[in-house]
Amino acid sequence: MPRPISARYLQLRQQLVSRIEEGYLRPGDRFYSNRALAKQFGVSYQTAHRLAADLERMGLLTRTVGSGSYVSGAARTPVKADLIFNERAMRGGCVGAHRLGRLTA
Repeated sequence: MPRPISARYLQLRQQLVSRIEEGYLRPGDRFYSNRALAKQFGVSYQTAHRLAADLERMGLLTRTVGSGSYVSGAARTPVKADLIFNERAMRGGCVGAHRLGRLTA
């Protein structure tokens, strides 16, 4: 008879799902290796493997032998980026002012 799923396992799985759903890990991003997952979250290698397999079954990960695990979905290319310059960049003669001038030209 299989062992029941522990509350810690369910909590950790939900934490990983939340990281993906909230955009901390975006589509196309490389996911933790089983070894890194085990080390970062303090679980056994087998538990890490089981977590990754569950996330793959849920459709959140794509796993490729020899390549690794990736967050499912198409990778998004940023459309624009907002640059914020410090007040000092507005003064002439500094590196920030030079870069700001080149970017706006």
